[in-house]
Amino acid sequence: MIEMVTPMSIVNARIEAYAKKVEASILKKLSFIGESVVAEARSANSYKDQTGNLRSSTGYAILKDGKVLSGSSFLPVKITATDGGKKGKALIKDLASKYSQGYVLLVVAGMDYAVYVEAMGLNVLSSSKLLAESMTKRLL
Repeated sequence: MIEMVTPMSIVNARIEAYAKKVEASILKKLSFIGESVVAEARSANSYKDQTGNLRSSTGYAILKDGKVLSGSSFLPVKITATDGGKKGKALIKDLASKYSQGYVLLVVAGMDYAVYVEAMGLNVLSSSKLLAESMTKRLL
């Protein structure tokens, strides 16, 4: 006969502690990927960012069940880049509502014209997407 002598409260506490440890590990790895991808996007010199807004609008956020847990500060890369960060944050907020389950790493270029710059064959987020996919497979 097998009998459980450990109180369920101890079992539950250990499970909860392990779950928190796993979540901390996931967040740390997603943050590393997000920071690396944003650095890649901001350092790509395939286009001339005259105002700095496009690079300043580039950032990331980590979501869990649709709520932003952490992410980029969207600091301006130039003094003239007054709108980039605001646009990036707004896009993160808009997209977050579309991901209501699980962990999500969002990487954005918030300026409306980012897609046009990419369409001209210039690298805004293209190389960053490849880097994110590669790092995610390796780290997670």
